[in-house]
Amino acid sequence: MPYKQITCFLLLACNTFIANAKVSFVTTDLQTEQISATLYIPKQSGKMSAVIVLGGSSGHRNTVYPELLAAHGIVAMSLAYFRSQGLPNTLDEIPIETVSDALDYLQNHPQVNTNNLGILGVSRGSELAFLSATNDPRITAVAGIVPSSVAWHGQISPHAWTIKGKPLPSVTFPRQSEESIYERSTAALTQNSASYAQFQFEKINGSLLLISAKNDHIWPSSLMANKIMTYLKQHNFTHSTYHLSVNDNHFIDQKTRDGYAQLLVDHFR
Repeated sequence: MPYKQITCFLLLACNTFIANAKVSFVTTDLQTEQISATLYIPKQSGKMSAVIVLGGSSGHRNTVYPELLAAHGIVAMSLAYFRSQGLPNTLDEIPIETVSDALDYLQNHPQVNTNNLGILGVSRGSELAFLSATNDPRITAVAGIVPSSVAWHGQISPHAWTIKGKPLPSVTFPRQSEESIYERSTAALTQNSASYAQFQFEKINGSLLLISAKNDHIWPSSLMANKIMTYLKQHNFTHSTYHLSVNDNHFIDQKTRDGYAQLLVDHFR
């Protein structure tokens, strides 16, 4: 499909989408040497698309998006990448191979269609989602919710992410300031091109969906989503790409999520 950008106000015409979901699902905690996750398996026959879901900087496993996807016939794995058993306690120097291990598991699951493996990252989880998708061609559909266009510093160290043991370049800003995080992160992006820490989105092997918040008070997700779209156009990205900018803040509420649920489910099917 040709490059395509859609930036629009949210329409709530599909509010009944979640309520009308008819697929029940079961959840299973998964703990191995490599993986700390919760698996959501729809109760239906046949092979299904599968999506790895990455939460934000709280470190908690996201439950909202796995439940949404599983209720519509998509296998979901809510994957922890820190602050869980066997993982670092803080968001510092997290190996992106964490996602590769999860993909290995899903590829061997009897109910997963290995041709439809996706990843969804929320807030800081979008950084890991984009890094994983640009380094692992098995991922064929990507979504970033209130996303970042660059890798940011860790919670304590200068780097949040590593690949093959080496820290990845990151953008930083003062950790202590009278200015809000939003103001500091926006200044870091606008005063510096930050190109050294921008993800190589052109390497993604599939479609990309971005959902940003117009009233984001944590970081400028709409600005960064627009930067991603511009970057992709400059690099002649050939997979389908959509940007939906919703009238909400960083912590998108249920009503807003219901409004774009159909878009998200269709993206991963």
